[in-house]
Amino acid sequence: MKGGMERWKCTKKNCKAALKIFQNVLVNIIMNEHNHPKPDESTLRRQILNGRLKQKALAQYFDKPGVLISEELNKSGMGQLSKQEVSLLKKNIHYIRTVGRGEASIVTETTPAPCPEPNQ
Repeated sequence: MKGGMERWKCTKKNCKAALKIFQNVLVNIIMNEHNHPKPDESTLRRQILNGRLKQKALAQYFDKPGVLISEELNKSGMGQLSKQEVSLLKKNIHYIRTVGRGEASIVTETTPAPCPEPNQ
């Protein structure tokens, strides 16, 4: 939200539909073939849950994925998920932790280690 300008775009990867809002006034609409059906509410909830889990996966690195999922399900009130959905969420948590750890190790590899203090 740079300078009061907000930009919104469709959540579908290949959809280019977007709009711009400046101080709560619609400024620009970009509509290119925005004719797909809107996602159902359960899909949107799962996407929100997945985003929260990704953040939590890095913040609470040593908690098991199942614990993180059950905590978020209890907080969100979504109810039960299928085994396949839980499995996909766990895979996403493992993936984000691997990518996050990889980026952290790259930073530490390029950063020189401090020299130990000589014994006097």
